[in-house]
Amino acid sequence: RIINVFLMVTQFGFCCIYFVFVATNIMQIVFDYTNINISVYGYLTILLPFFIALTMVRNLRHLALASAVANTCQFVGLCIIFYNLFQNLPPTTSRPLSTSMSRLPLYFGTTIFAFEGIGVVLPIENEMKTPEDFGGCNGVLNTGMVIVACLYVAMGFFGYLKYGEEVAGSITLNLPAKPIYELVRVIFAVAVFLSYPLQFYVPLKFIWPFIKKKKKLDKTMSLNMQHLLEYLLRASFVLLTCRFKWTCLVVKNVFIATFGVFGFATGTYASVKAIITAFS
Repeated sequence: RIINVFLMVTQFGFCCIYFVFVATNIMQIVFDYTNINISVYGYLTILLPFFIALTMVRNLRHLALASAVANTCQFVGLCIIFYNLFQNLPPTTSRPLSTSMSRLPLYFGTTIFAFEGIGVVLPIENEMKTPEDFGGCNGVLNTGMVIVACLYVAMGFFGYLKYGEEVAGSITLNLPAKPIYELVRVIFAVAVFLSYPLQFYVPLKFIWPFIKKKKKLDKTMSLNMQHLLEYLLRASFVLLTCRFKWTCLVVKNVFIATFGVFGFATGTYASVKAIITAFS
């Protein structure tokens, strides 16, 4: 159960990041061409119905087409990005070879997110017609992960070499405002959007059967009502991943307000006590 909880939290965290990635890239494109400055929260709200509609797909096999389109988009986008990175590269001596240990947690977080697809490994193996082809030295898993790892290393190395400390959280945000690079932002926004239900599939694979078993829905509800309840659950979790940034903002504001009230109370108490002491 602990492993399942951690896996679900991790996958929902990836879904939150996917949501923000799509919103920030679309925001950048719109601003570059129209100078319309809408906050990222506005774009999250606009995108919410589309994400909900996409997560209504319940079968992993039906998501294979969306995954294939997303992979094709990413391949085209990577080719264009590498073309940009290879232009006017500075010498490697212009960048420090290492950084402080204080940034090690950021590295771990980035690396874990980079291989977010690991959570979908077992569901994919379970859905394969020939699961024995999944493992092995040249199986689906090893072949896919070696290719992905090489692409990540290359992107990280040349991206940092090109942009240094100015490199953004997503390399697409460092690309100049030109039509070809705006197309890259669109491509990756579409690819990540289509990949969202794959990350969403894993936690729902645990949560929905648990609810059905706990509440004995198989015995108390018709099949249509069960499907309706599942769709409502899916929409609720999509809303949760969309609202996560707002939740963080509210928590931050509450913390600041509480700290301010605490400072006001203790400061006033100390001042009044000092005044009383002085006049006594």
